[in-house]
Amino acid sequence: MNVTQKVKSWFNKAKTTGLVVIDVESGGLNDSTHLTDPKIPVGMTGAQFYPILEITARFFDGNMDEISEPQTFVINPNVSTIEELELKCSDWSIERFKESLFLECVSSTVTLADAEASIANTIKGIGKDNWYIVGNSVSLDKAFITHQMPTLSSLLAYRIFDVSTLKVWFSLMYGDDAKFEKAGTHRTEQDTDETIKELLFYWEHFVKSRELVARDLIS
Repeated sequence: MNVTQKVKSWFNKAKTTGLVVIDVESGGLNDSTHLTDPKIPVGMTGAQFYPILEITARFFDGNMDEISEPQTFVINPNVSTIEELELKCSDWSIERFKESLFLECVSSTVTLADAEASIANTIKGIGKDNWYIVGNSVSLDKAFITHQMPTLSSLLAYRIFDVSTLKVWFSLMYGDDAKFEKAGTHRTEQDTDETIKELLFYWEHFVKSRELVARDLIS
Protein backbone atom coordinates (compact mmCIF):
# COMPACT_ATOMS: atom_id res chain seq x y z
CA MET A 1 0.00 0.00 0.00
CA ASN A 2 1.45 3.37 -1.02
CA VAL A 3 1.05 6.73 0.74
CA THR A 4 -1.98 7.79 -1.30
CA GLN A 5 -3.78 4.51 -0.65
CA LYS A 6 -3.00 4.61 3.05
CA VAL A 7 -4.33 8.17 3.40
CA LYS A 8 -7.47 7.29 1.44
CA SER A 9 -8.13 4.30 3.68
CA TRP A 10 -7.91 6.49 6.78
CA PHE A 11 -10.17 9.10 5.20
CA ASN A 12 -12.81 6.53 4.25
CA LYS A 13 -12.72 4.94 7.69
CA ALA A 14 -13.22 8.32 9.37
CA LYS A 15 -16.30 8.94 7.20
CA THR A 16 -18.07 6.06 8.96
CA THR A 17 -17.91 7.84 12.35
CA GLY A 18 -20.04 10.79 13.46
CA LEU A 19 -19.03 13.75 15.60
CA VAL A 20 -21.73 15.91 17.13
CA VAL A 21 -20.40 19.21 18.43
CA ILE A 22 -22.73 20.20 21.26
CA ASP A 23 -22.94 23.11 23.64
CA VAL A 24 -25.50 23.43 26.42
CA GLU A 25 -26.38 26.50 28.42
CA SER A 26 -28.03 25.47 31.67
CA GLY A 27 -29.34 26.93 34.87
CA GLY A 28 -26.19 25.99 36.76
CA LEU A 29 -23.23 23.64 37.00
CA ASN A 30 -23.63 19.89 36.58
CA ASP A 31 -21.84 18.94 39.81
CA SER A 32 -23.60 21.41 42.11
CA THR A 33 -25.43 19.95 45.12
CA HIS A 34 -27.55 21.13 48.02
CA LEU A 35 -24.32 22.07 49.78
CA THR A 36 -23.41 24.61 47.10
CA ASP A 37 -26.95 25.71 46.18
CA PRO A 38 -29.80 25.21 48.69
CA LYS A 39 -32.31 25.26 45.81
CA ILE A 40 -31.16 21.79 44.80
CA PRO A 41 -32.98 19.02 46.71
CA VAL A 42 -30.81 16.79 48.87
CA GLY A 43 -29.59 13.81 46.85
CA MET A 44 -29.75 15.55 43.48
CA THR A 45 -27.02 17.10 41.35
CA GLY A 46 -27.11 20.21 39.23
CA ALA A 47 -27.33 18.10 36.07
CA GLN A 48 -30.56 16.62 37.40
CA PHE A 49 -32.07 19.82 38.81
CA TYR A 50 -31.07 22.81 36.70
CA PRO A 51 -32.92 23.21 33.40
CA ILE A 52 -31.32 23.10 29.98
CA LEU A 53 -31.93 26.59 28.61
CA GLU A 54 -30.33 26.39 25.18
CA ILE A 55 -28.62 23.75 23.07
CA THR A 56 -26.80 23.79 19.74
CA ALA A 57 -25.76 20.68 17.83
CA ARG A 58 -23.60 20.51 14.71
CA PHE A 59 -22.96 17.30 12.82
CA PHE A 60 -19.68 16.15 11.24
CA ASP A 61 -18.01 12.99 10.05
CA GLY A 62 -14.62 11.94 11.38
CA ASN A 63 -12.86 14.13 8.80
CA MET A 64 -14.60 17.22 10.24
CA ASP A 65 -16.76 17.60 7.13
CA GLU A 66 -20.15 19.00 8.13
CA ILE A 67 -22.90 16.59 7.07
CA SER A 68 -26.16 18.20 8.21
CA GLU A 69 -27.63 21.58 9.04
CA PRO A 70 -26.84 22.97 12.51
CA GLN A 71 -29.64 23.00 15.07
CA THR A 72 -30.17 25.50 17.88
CA PHE A 73 -33.02 25.50 20.37
CA VAL A 74 -33.93 27.97 23.09
CA ILE A 75 -35.96 25.88 25.51
CA ASN A 76 -38.86 26.77 27.76
CA PRO A 77 -38.47 24.66 30.92
CA ASN A 78 -42.20 24.77 31.64
CA VAL A 79 -42.28 28.31 33.01
CA SER A 80 -44.31 31.39 32.17
CA THR A 81 -42.40 34.09 34.06
CA ILE A 82 -38.83 35.09 34.78
CA GLU A 83 -39.52 34.62 38.49
CA GLU A 84 -40.49 30.98 37.96
CA LEU A 85 -37.33 30.37 35.98
CA GLU A 86 -35.14 31.97 38.64
CA LEU A 87 -36.40 29.40 41.17
CA LYS A 88 -34.82 26.69 39.01
CA CYS A 89 -31.47 28.36 38.37
CA SER A 90 -28.25 29.24 40.16
CA ASP A 91 -27.31 32.76 41.17
CA TRP A 92 -24.60 32.86 38.48
CA SER A 93 -27.08 31.97 35.75
CA ILE A 94 -29.59 34.50 37.01
CA GLU A 95 -26.98 37.24 36.95
CA ARG A 96 -25.68 36.20 33.52
CA PHE A 97 -28.95 35.49 31.69
CA LYS A 98 -31.80 37.36 33.40
CA GLU A 99 -31.82 40.17 30.84
CA SER A 100 -31.07 37.99 27.81
CA LEU A 101 -31.49 34.23 27.53
CA PHE A 102 -34.09 34.03 30.32
CA LEU A 103 -36.36 36.35 28.32
CA GLU A 104 -36.02 34.13 25.26
CA CYS A 105 -36.69 30.96 27.29
CA VAL A 106 -39.90 32.33 28.81
CA SER A 107 -41.26 33.33 25.40
CA SER A 108 -40.13 30.13 23.65
CA THR A 109 -42.60 27.39 22.67
CA VAL A 110 -39.85 24.74 22.29
CA THR A 111 -39.82 22.02 24.92
CA LEU A 112 -36.87 19.92 26.02
CA ALA A 113 -38.53 16.93 24.36
CA ASP A 114 -38.83 18.84 21.08
CA ALA A 115 -35.12 19.66 21.03
CA GLU A 116 -34.09 16.15 22.01
CA ALA A 117 -36.27 14.53 19.33
CA SER A 118 -34.95 16.79 16.58
CA ILE A 119 -31.27 16.19 17.38
CA ALA A 120 -31.78 12.46 17.98
CA ASN A 121 -33.73 12.00 14.75
CA THR A 122 -31.01 13.79 12.78
CA ILE A 123 -28.36 11.46 14.20
CA LYS A 124 -30.51 8.41 13.43
CA GLY A 125 -31.18 9.68 9.91
CA ILE A 126 -27.52 10.25 9.12
CA GLY A 127 -26.43 6.86 10.46
CA LYS A 128 -22.71 6.20 11.15
CA ASP A 129 -21.08 3.44 13.19
CA ASN A 130 -20.46 5.60 16.26
CA TRP A 131 -21.29 9.11 17.39
CA TYR A 132 -18.95 11.00 19.70
CA ILE A 133 -19.95 14.18 21.52
CA VAL A 134 -17.43 16.99 20.99
CA GLY A 135 -17.02 20.21 22.94
CA ASN A 136 -15.05 22.26 25.42
CA SER A 137 -15.32 20.80 28.95
CA VAL A 138 -17.96 18.65 27.31
CA SER A 139 -18.41 16.37 30.33
CA LEU A 140 -20.66 19.14 31.72
CA ASP A 141 -22.86 19.06 28.62
CA LYS A 142 -22.83 15.25 28.59
CA ALA A 143 -24.02 15.13 32.21
CA PHE A 144 -27.08 17.26 31.42
CA ILE A 145 -27.82 15.20 28.31
CA THR A 146 -27.45 11.94 30.24
CA HIS A 147 -29.94 12.99 32.92
CA GLN A 148 -32.40 15.04 30.89
CA MET A 149 -32.16 13.74 27.30
CA PRO A 150 -31.89 9.96 27.70
CA THR A 151 -32.88 9.15 24.10
CA LEU A 152 -30.16 11.40 22.72
CA SER A 153 -27.70 10.10 25.31
CA SER A 154 -28.32 6.52 24.20
CA LEU A 155 -27.11 7.39 20.68
CA LEU A 156 -23.76 8.75 21.86
CA ALA A 157 -20.61 6.72 22.51
CA TYR A 158 -19.46 6.61 26.12
CA ARG A 159 -16.13 8.16 25.12
CA ILE A 160 -16.13 11.95 24.73
CA PHE A 161 -13.99 14.27 22.62
CA ASP A 162 -13.02 17.14 24.90
CA VAL A 163 -11.29 19.94 23.00
CA SER A 164 -10.19 21.39 26.35
CA THR A 165 -7.83 18.42 26.68
CA LEU A 166 -6.08 19.57 23.51
CA LYS A 167 -6.01 23.12 24.87
CA VAL A 168 -4.15 22.00 27.99
CA TRP A 169 -1.83 19.56 26.19
CA PHE A 170 -0.72 21.92 23.45
CA SER A 171 -0.32 24.83 25.86
CA LEU A 172 2.02 22.66 27.92
CA MET A 173 3.99 21.76 24.81
CA TYR A 174 4.00 25.09 22.98
CA GLY A 175 3.02 27.76 25.50
CA ASP A 176 1.24 30.88 24.26
CA ASP A 177 1.91 29.93 20.63
CA ALA A 178 -0.87 27.36 21.01
CA LYS A 179 -3.30 29.83 22.58
CA PHE A 180 -6.66 30.15 20.84
CA GLU A 181 -8.58 33.30 21.73
CA LYS A 182 -12.32 32.97 22.35
CA ALA A 183 -15.01 35.53 23.11
CA GLY A 184 -16.73 33.46 25.81
CA THR A 185 -20.26 34.63 25.04
CA HIS A 186 -22.00 31.75 26.87
CA ARG A 187 -24.43 31.35 23.99
CA THR A 188 -24.48 28.00 22.31
CA GLU A 189 -24.23 28.97 18.62
CA GLN A 190 -21.17 31.12 19.22
CA ASP A 191 -19.61 28.60 21.61
CA THR A 192 -19.96 25.67 19.19
CA ASP A 193 -18.56 27.80 16.38
CA GLU A 194 -15.54 28.66 18.50
CA THR A 195 -15.08 25.03 19.55
CA ILE A 196 -14.94 23.95 15.90
CA LYS A 197 -12.50 26.73 14.99
CA GLU A 198 -10.33 25.86 18.00
CA LEU A 199 -10.24 22.17 17.09
CA LEU A 200 -9.28 22.95 13.50
CA PHE A 201 -6.62 25.41 14.74
CA TYR A 202 -4.91 22.62 16.71
CA TRP A 203 -5.39 20.14 13.87
CA GLU A 204 -3.87 22.42 11.24
CA HIS A 205 -0.97 23.81 13.30
CA PHE A 206 0.07 21.19 15.83
CA VAL A 207 -0.90 17.77 14.41
CA LYS A 208 1.06 15.99 11.68
CA SER A 209 -0.84 15.56 8.43
CA ARG A 210 -2.01 12.13 7.34
CA GLU A 211 0.41 12.30 4.45
CA LEU A 212 3.42 12.78 6.74
CA VAL A 213 2.30 10.00 9.05
CA ALA A 214 1.75 7.65 6.09
CA ARG A 215 5.22 8.39 4.75
CA ASP A 216 6.74 7.65 8.17
CA LEU A 217 4.87 4.36 8.42
CA ILE A 218 5.64 3.18 4.89
CA SER A 219 9.28 4.31 4.65
